Amino acid sequence: MGVMDVIKTSVAALGLMAMCAANASAETWRSQYYPEDWTPGYTDDEGRFLHDFSYAGYHRGERHIPEEPPGPVLDVTEPPYGADPTGEADSTAAIQAAIDDAGAEGGGVVYLPAGTYRIAPEGNNNHTLRLAESGVVLRGDGPDATFLFNDAVEMRGTSIILARPSGGGHWHQPLSGTTVALAEEAEAPNDYVYAEDTSGLETGDWIVLTHDVTEEFVAEHSERLVDEWAGRLPAIAFYRQVKQIDDETGKITVDIPLRYDLRVRDNARLHAVRPHLEEAGIEDLSIGNREHPGNGFGFNDYTSPGTAAYDVHSSYAIRFNHVTNGWIRRVHTYRPEVNEGPHHLLSNMLELQYSRGITVQDCDFREAQYRGGGGNGYGYVIRGNDCLIQDCYGRELRYVFDFKSMYANGNVIHRGVSDGTTSDFHMHLSVSNLMDNLELLDGAFFNARERPHGTIDHGITTNQSVFWNTLGEGNSNFLIDVTNQSGNSFIIGTRGERTNVEGLDDAHMGVYYEGRDEGYTLEPQSLYEDQLQRRLGAPDLTGLTLDEAEMLLAERDLALGEVTYSATDEQDEGKVVSQHPSAGEITHPGTESDLTVSLGLLASSIEVMLEPAGAIEAGARWRIEGEEWRESADAADVEPGEYVVEFRDDFDPAAWLAPHSVEVSVEAGETAQLSAAYASFGIREVDQLLGLSLGGNILHVRGAGFSEDTVVYLGDAPAFLTDQSEPDEGLLVVEAPRQWPGAYDIRIEDPAADEPYVHDEEFVYTRNPFEEGVDQFPGEMRLIQDPPPGVSALASSFPAEDGELQPLEYETPEGVVIEVPVEALPPDATGAYLVIHSADRLTRLFEETVEWPADKTPRSPYVDVHILVELPDSAEEKELTRTAAAPLTLRFPHDIAPAAWDDLGVGRMTTNLDERFGPTLPDPPEILLLDDAVARFDDEDRAVVHVESLTVYGLLGPEVPGDVNGDGVVNASDIQLVINEVLGIPINPDYEPDVTGSGDVDAEDIQFVINRVLGIQ
Repeated sequence: MGVMDVIKTSVAALGLMAMCAANASAETWRSQYYPEDWTPGYTDDEGRFLHDFSYAGYHRGERHIPEEPPGPVLDVTEPPYGADPTGEADSTAAIQAAIDDAGAEGGGVVYLPAGTYRIAPEGNNNHTLRLAESGVVLRGDGPDATFLFNDAVEMRGTSIILARPSGGGHWHQPLSGTTVALAEEAEAPNDYVYAEDTSGLETGDWIVLTHDVTEEFVAEHSERLVDEWAGRLPAIAFYRQVKQIDDETGKITVDIPLRYDLRVRDNARLHAVRPHLEEAGIEDLSIGNREHPGNGFGFNDYTSPGTAAYDVHSSYAIRFNHVTNGWIRRVHTYRPEVNEGPHHLLSNMLELQYSRGITVQDCDFREAQYRGGGGNGYGYVIRGNDCLIQDCYGRELRYVFDFKSMYANGNVIHRGVSDGTTSDFHMHLSVSNLMDNLELLDGAFFNARERPHGTIDHGITTNQSVFWNTLGEGNSNFLIDVTNQSGNSFIIGTRGERTNVEGLDDAHMGVYYEGRDEGYTLEPQSLYEDQLQRRLGAPDLTGLTLDEAEMLLAERDLALGEVTYSATDEQDEGKVVSQHPSAGEITHPGTESDLTVSLGLLASSIEVMLEPAGAIEAGARWRIEGEEWRESADAADVEPGEYVVEFRDDFDPAAWLAPHSVEVSVEAGETAQLSAAYASFGIREVDQLLGLSLGGNILHVRGAGFSEDTVVYLGDAPAFLTDQSEPDEGLLVVEAPRQWPGAYDIRIEDPAADEPYVHDEEFVYTRNPFEEGVDQFPGEMRLIQDPPPGVSALASSFPAEDGELQPLEYETPEGVVIEVPVEALPPDATGAYLVIHSADRLTRLFEETVEWPADKTPRSPYVDVHILVELPDSAEEKELTRTAAAPLTLRFPHDIAPAAWDDLGVGRMTTNLDERFGPTLPDPPEILLLDDAVARFDDEDRAVVHVESLTVYGLLGPEVPGDVNGDGVVNASDIQLVINEVLGIPINPDYEPDVTGSGDVDAEDIQFVINRVLGIQ
């Protein structure tokens, strides 16, 4: 998508979020055809049912599309292929050679690095590139990087990429001697049939289940079509794999349920066909075609030789024919630079024909040059079984999503977007397909009506299909048209601007519409996702015995994995306590489930050994959280959990110092053993060094109690206590001498103590590592031409010389000075400020550009940036606390990862902006701007950062459109505040949620703030 399309989609998504929030308090509802206890095969009292559509896509949704398919990776630009990524030379033969070699190896990836590859059909081929062997994946570097440019315009009946096995074949072309009649009616949605003879079948065989289009079959749908359809159309067909065979009864179980009834009356049968292409993939590239320069693009010109329409008729970008378990993902169309018009391709985009289990994901198709009759200008054409079209987009086509033929069934369009272009069931009874969360934008609608057109009358177009939670936006008379439609189809849940359905009164044999305008509260929101979770979600095994769990896993084609045992009272002994994957998590056949089984609650205890013997004899004791005092080596029985062990300190304080309390975690069945030593009087235990503070050489030492005459020595040098010390509370705060960087022992002398305490680790006292004499770099003021939404940029009114902006920044011994003239600020500005935008960039800068001399070590974990901001003369009138130049100091660590700042309590940045500029600045500031900087020592041995590239934004005024909470910016918090007010959740009375000024707080205010966040005025 282009930028505007992304914005449009984002707006729609935010609108959906807002509407969902607005309906959060509304009661959800379920379809009567899909109750909470729904299982496959469920029917209501009138026999109506919804198919299980969860089998759609690659390997029935039971496997992930491989990121690293088996086989070699062949780079088409490398020898022996030598494809030209500049687009100057034709690369058709080179790419095809790589495809053929990968096929000969049994599969592999044909890799097209970023670039443009010019290709064209060779000879009389009906394709430009051909995947004819299984396992071949055509892969680029992404749809914005790898481009296939088809440089031919005479493409009638030709595909740019054709995936079709070398042996050909299709579902209505049985292999000789394989046809077997069905012995009984085969009814949907069963997953089995009864055959007259099973002797030629084995488990794992692929078969086609089909019938004849008889007069009786046609008459059930429309008497008008009997002469048109009977004996003239390819019939309903299901491509299935045999799972189980009962030779006695003739019952054959298949891997996907039937999508429609097959009647003995209509010669219901099964047969085998030629093998399909498997594991074919196309991904991460864009396809474009040179536009046709000729004339003659009329609706029926495709039948007239010499016209442009004739030359491009029935051409495709991609065709999958006779393929199973393949994929097309992240494939876009694009406009080649040689095209004068907006066209991407000549006619059609994609066709899935006689194919099953294909996943099409994250594709974007648009701008067909010819959209005339005869099947031209289509986006996603589906003529196969159980394919999944997911998160795909289409625009400027004749039809976006299009179903053709009776053998197009069981397919799912999931989260598709049809933007301004119709989608449809096109012809000839494409039964039992699902449109799930389809978005019909810019007036687009879905045509599911009878269509009396075509060489063979298109007639009744669908039956037993489902529209689930459909969105309609833009101007159009209706959302879905079902005029004269036949059979049980369902429209369940609609939302958006357009929710009306055309032809409901004219439809016969049942089209059922539930939940108009109630899609936002439909439960579940996605039928496909819910059915997939029901079928493949891991069963809940908690509370089952191990044998019961293993039996249930086997029923779901899952395996028992690692079993561990735990002492717990969460479940009775021998019952499952927990599982991985967790209950409900989608699992594929063969997945192992790891289980934890309960051992029941085992006895646990805490045992404490006290020392030395003198303290024990004097009365040293321990206890658990206020219980009775216990002697040394005693054990207390406890339940599993967390406990605090305390030590008696009131028996002889003049002689013994008790250890600190400790926290103990006890597992079930475990005895936690502790050792605790009392100290004789005079030894001061130092249990924590808090280190240097951010602002200087301040050392914090915490112990167990000191006298006011205590002196702390670093090596041999004394450091006396400061006023912040609290000796009685065990806290010593001293100022270390600045001139002594190095490593020293800590020694504490207390006249009241018998002997000093010497800490057993070195205290490292450091200085900053920057080499003296580093050159200073001049900075410059840069203007932001495209500021982020909600931020006013500085005006472009700086003094200029020869039309170029001149730097206004100059250096001082204190750092960098930035002058911001009054005329450079927006009219409504109340100040100017600077904030760190990407501190991790500055961290990397220090690591990469500053040498650390061997004889110097860091003095402080912080570096200061000194910036002087000149405020406008009018600042006093705006009630700022500082009207003169105000120095500003920003601090940030050079040796701590930014992600750890929150843990340190530092935040993204610590400043005293409120004190300097007043409460008009947001807290914390959010916008900033250090691009490049270097550090040096100044004459007073202070580290100063000089900025090479610096940018300043003007501070927003107090009244910003859409700013609900008055913090000067418009963001997601403002959206949430308005939503809360709409939902009746009171917000701060100082906030102003009526941003449109209409007098009411409603959905218009939500949309207004959303637009401001997206930068839409």
